[in-house]
Amino acid sequence: MFSTGALAAKFGRSPRTIRRWAERGYLMPIHIGGAVFFRAEDVLQLLNDQLVMSILERKPPRSTPLEHVGGTRSSEL
Repeated sequence: MFSTGALAAKFGRSPRTIRRWAERGYLMPIHIGGAVFFRAEDVLQLLNDQLVMSILERKPPRSTPLEHVGGTRSSEL
């Protein structure tokens, strides 16, 4: 488990940002006494989700390799 401060340091963000992520539902906080912690599994899931989103948000290439060599695109067949 990570404390808010430890997680902030690991991500290079402020503790307020980590709390904001929890408020928005990106991370599920665990309250123990007056302290807030985050499970390592939840942090890994957040990282995985962010990786998937960054891959999905990438724009496709402007042309396919076949277009460069004068081939036909499968959509043209």
